[in-house]
Amino acid sequence: MNRVRLETEWRGFGLGALAAAEAIRRLSNGCCAVACEPAPTDQEFTDVDDTAFDHARTKIAAVWESVAFRPFKNGIYLLDPALRTVGDARARWQQHFGR
Repeated sequence: MNRVRLETEWRGFGLGALAAAEAIRRLSNGCCAVACEPAPTDQEFTDVDDTAFDHARTKIAAVWESVAFRPFKNGIYLLDPALRTVGDARARWQQHFGR
């Protein structure tokens, strides 16, 4: 998985977190770690000030943390797919959507 992107009108509901959790579950067999760098990738953030970019990065990092990623260093987050917390996070997002 290279990136998770939702159209603007679908953002803010937790769909990105659920999609990421499902993709990680399906793709992580045999992986010992999954890494990400939470940051906006939209063109709209290329010409904004640092405050807006940092605010967006903080919001995205919170979503990744809700999927069980943890800060590592230099803005990189890691997830151990073998930990129970990954399944627990996925289950919470499924409950959020009534699955």
